[in-house]
Amino acid sequence: MVDSPEKTKTIVELAPLEWLQAGLRDSTVIRVYRALLSTDSLPDTSPCVFDLALVRAILVKAKINYFDAGKLVPVQDKDGSFEYEIRHGGDRSTAGDWHLLLLSPYRWDDWSSEAIAWTRVDEATGLLAAINGMRAIYEHVFDNKARLAPLEVAAASMSVRTPQTLRKPLWNSETLAAIEGAASSIEGLPMNRRGSLQVSLRWFSESFRAGGVDIFLKRWIAIETLTMPNTRNLKPLIKLLADVYAGESARFPRDFGIGRIYGRRCRVVHNGEKAPVLGLLLDYLEAIYTDCLYAIIGMKSPRRIEEMFTNEASELSGMLAQL
Repeated sequence: MVDSPEKTKTIVELAPLEWLQAGLRDSTVIRVYRALLSTDSLPDTSPCVFDLALVRAILVKAKINYFDAGKLVPVQDKDGSFEYEIRHGGDRSTAGDWHLLLLSPYRWDDWSSEAIAWTRVDEATGLLAAINGMRAIYEHVFDNKARLAPLEVAAASMSVRTPQTLRKPLWNSETLAAIEGAASSIEGLPMNRRGSLQVSLRWFSESFRAGGVDIFLKRWIAIETLTMPNTRNLKPLIKLLADVYAGESARFPRDFGIGRIYGRRCRVVHNGEKAPVLGLLLDYLEAIYTDCLYAIIGMKSPRRIEEMFTNEASELSGMLAQL
């Protein structure tokens, strides 16, 4: 609900009617930012409504009532299994400040359509920040989604990945010694090499806080920064992996699938391809990065690529063949 001096409205009342009439979309994602405005740069009207292709933007000075879904937290039971709790959720209200609302349509219960809608909102956010600066999107307040007809509002917590699908960490003395050894080896590298490797680690870390295609891009950039002298020369990366798996390359797809992955990267970056990125591909990029990292710092490889092909050979080969 949006309470402005003029009247109280539901957020979905601000969505364009043609979204429903188009017949293909019956819902909208909703993102709200707190905007910082100066008295000498106020809009002519409030709410100020403008459209960025399939994103409806509303700048309004109002109190906004919403439901905060909180955080979905996996909690481990004594038997090692996981259950989920929602923490810190509940009804919320913002102060009567200036807010920027971004809405974009999608089909209810269609995760691919919803993902594209959130992508459009991200793109609109970037455009607004590029033209109007960070104060236009100063503080993220919440993300919700709503079905327009029949009216149904849902609050979404941050997505979490099921722990059972992730590699189990080891905290034994051997693993801790390997972690300490890796850190020491990195510190011992020449300054330029150490600097680029540390940049790659930051990109790799960022990938775990990203979503969708951004995970793919950040993991690729981490690999590129770690192994490639420039963005087009894949040979050092492929040779590094061939050295790790010396004499065993025939067990894996040609060039370890690097060429096909790079092709996908180019289509995303240069052609704007928005097809969903499979989790299996993201896991494979993680395996590539880890094998390369160990090789570069002179430590025995954990052979993550081999591990993936041992456990998911047909799925992984099929996925790479379709890139």
